[in-house]
Amino acid sequence: MVRRVHEVWAGKGGAAMFARGAKNARETLPEDYQLVRTFEAESRFEAFRTHYRLMGFGEWREPEGVADLSYTGDDEHDFS
Repeated sequence: MVRRVHEVWAGKGGAAMFARGAKNARETLPEDYQLVRTFEAESRFEAFRTHYRLMGFGEWREPEGVADLSYTGDDEHDFS
């Protein structure tokens, strides 16, 4: 399985998480946002679970009826 690095950015307006290399991700953030941590995940759902746990948001639950997709070596860097 492929693991992708994810970045957590935080500022006055809250926090945001992106897969590293996500197209235009940093450009969408306000100027005061700073990189606060990175972590790896094998899928989008694993990334959300990890992000919630690390930020103290509680347990993240998968949306009903939505399938998780593991990252592959063929993934483009556009995770929007």
